[in-house]
Amino acid sequence: MRQKSLFVVFEGLDQSGKKTLSKWLEEHIQHRGFKSRRYPFPNYDDSIGSLIKRSLDGSLNLSVETRHLLFAADRWQLYDEMKELLENGTHVIADRYSSSGIAYGIAHHLDRKWLENLEFGLLTPDLVFYVDISTDVSSIRKPDDRDLYEQQTDLLERARTAYLMLAKENGWVILNGAVSLQNLQKDVEEYVSRFLGDYEV
Repeated sequence: MRQKSLFVVFEGLDQSGKKTLSKWLEEHIQHRGFKSRRYPFPNYDDSIGSLIKRSLDGSLNLSVETRHLLFAADRWQLYDEMKELLENGTHVIADRYSSSGIAYGIAHHLDRKWLENLEFGLLTPDLVFYVDISTDVSSIRKPDDRDLYEQQTDLLERARTAYLMLAKENGWVILNGAVSLQNLQKDVEEYVSRFLGDYEV
């Protein structure tokens, strides 16, 4: 019997469906009688996240490097809390995590080793879903009020390429984000059920 709880991460471009799927999975796991907790990153409700939000909406001018330091710090801020939950029987779901920082950092032409060092020591996911959509689909789903990153189609194209590279390197589950939500939920449930069968309620 495995002792450590399951840590699941959803990655992808904005509007790919990560938020919807991660919320659904949190509830699905609870309905199966397990404890679960969802964490969205960045966490805009804390002081670090508020700086990130301001930098993305254009009200705070930060260098790309500084922004990535904040993204990583935002994850480190919740490291102890998430680790304790996992060690005490709660399954944890993250809407974005370390790989998001690496993918978007690569898209910004930052040094990959530097990016990986920022994330070194953080929690390692048991299962990563990459929800793949095109930049066109992202734009159609949210045509207005797009943030600094969402406005840069070239950046999103490079981020998608980086995500697919990371998915291949690390054996992530690649989901087609253009299909129906029901089909996506079915695929996620299939993979997660393989893990949950190893845990006690």
